[in-house]
Amino acid sequence: MARSKYLYVGLLLLALTALSMTSGCVGIYPSLKSTTVIISDLRVEEMRPFETELLVHLRIINQSDLPCTIEGIACTLSLNGRKFGTGVAKVAHTIPAFDTALVPVVVYSSMIDLVRGLLKFRERDLFSYRIEGSLRIGAGDSLPSRIPFVNEGTVDMQQLKGVR
Repeated sequence: MARSKYLYVGLLLLALTALSMTSGCVGIYPSLKSTTVIISDLRVEEMRPFETELLVHLRIINQSDLPCTIEGIACTLSLNGRKFGTGVAKVAHTIPAFDTALVPVVVYSSMIDLVRGLLKFRERDLFSYRIEGSLRIGAGDSLPSRIPFVNEGTVDMQQLKGVR
């Protein structure tokens, strides 16, 4: 009886180890979680009376030596310290080891938040942004996991005037 109990525990530990090693960028090793997300582009797609739709392109950088399968993204965009919009994207994309991918995410903002933000932008040449959220990572047949991300910075509007 005791021997079968040890055999069961041993098989369970072996299965968990194999599962964690096949989970791409979400394995048990911290270096496998080295995925970076940055804003690459942001454009207004559509404006409606109460809502604005923004298309945000996120650059996902897989710094791991294993491929990373992205199944979804959820994020919140803040401008000048205020929540500006929220978005999600269902994605089916595998990023090879040491490679990147550009992933579009539609972010929805209320028209009131957009107008408030635009009025404040006219008053300043420098504004701050922050995007935070999580990547839903697929791990083959194992359970999916989430990797949180945050990217923030400032933009000088005077420097952007000559950029096309």
